[in-house]
Amino acid sequence: MTVTKEQIRKLCYQDKIYFGKTLMNRNEDILSCSHTNVIELYSKIKHYGRENGLFLNNNPYDTFSYADELTKRAKEFWPNLTDYDPASDNQHSLGNIFNIKFYIPFEKLDDFCEIIANAINNA
Repeated sequence: MTVTKEQIRKLCYQDKIYFGKTLMNRNEDILSCSHTNVIELYSKIKHYGRENGLFLNNNPYDTFSYADELTKRAKEFWPNLTDYDPASDNQHSLGNIFNIKFYIPFEKLDDFCEIIANAINNA
């Protein structure tokens, strides 16, 4: 069963599946998850995708290839960071985005959804 970026987009931004809300919320040109890191978001996508019959399994840790790809493309997604170390806890670092409060620019939603779909399909 192949998952598409359109299905991931629907789970993240269109369907109100998370306590009557979408998983990601738009605030101007940013999409974010309330105090959720990237692993928790991936886990929620997998959980709700499984509930909706999109995925065959719900192992939230089946792959970290999405994090690897986001790290490789970090300067494209977040060009104004001062630190691109995913282990950093600096407020303006990739680590803060990955580990504390994940967000993406709205214009990168399709790219993000494609990365997640690829990770799920290749798990």
